[in-house]
Order: sequence, then C-alpha cells, then structure tokens
Amino acid sequence: MIQFKIGDEIEIADADAEGNVRRAKVTRFLTDEQLGMSPEIEEYIGQWIVVTLDGLTGNAAKQVLMFGTDSDYWMNGRQVLLRKAA
Repeated sequence: MIQFKIGDEIEIADADAEGNVRRAKVTRFLTDEQLGMSPEIEEYIGQWIVVTLDGLTGNAAKQVLMFGTDSDYWMNGRQVLLRKAA
C-alpha cells in the first residue's frame, strides 16, 4: 500500500484502460463514521481518500477514492491504479 499524505500529487489510471491517466492532489482523509458507514465496512474498506482532480472545478473536481482491504483502489465504482506523481 502506498502511504499518501495531504498535498501529495498523484496519478490515477483506470485499471482496464491504463492510458487514461488523470492527475490529482490528495486533499483529505475520511473515516467510516464521517461517511455514515457501519462498523462492518472495516472488513471491506481500509481507507477513504479525497482528491481534487486537475483541470476540473466544482463538485466534478472532488472525488473519493476507496482503498479496499483487498489492496485495490476504487473511484466511482471503477478499479483504478494509483501512483505518486513524479
């Protein structure tokens, strides 16, 4: 698992279309409780990461990434690959 910090620049690629890369900045981390989730969600989700996508404004720019306990990242119901931007 990559250890992200607030302010990290990252690249997000769809797992099934790695050529579609978006840049974003980590803006905050959320807890299960903040999202209104029950304690059982801890079996499936390890971390919630809020990012702001470059080049977009308003609500479209803010996205929540889920880091699953299976070591997969998800955004908008799609599996994504993450890496820190160079």
